[in-house]
Amino acid sequence: MLTVIDEFTRECMAIQVNRKLKAVDAFDVPSDLFIRVASKP
Repeated sequence: MLTVIDEFTRECMAIQVNRKLKAVDAFDVPSDLFIRVASKP
């Protein structure tokens, strides 16, 4: 399980759950999150 939590607001930004997480999976979650958050005005 991979979780991304905003330490200031304590909001869970993303959760990735799999039996096995590969390096590509661990890289995709923050990059997708960055794209989603950066696109907000």
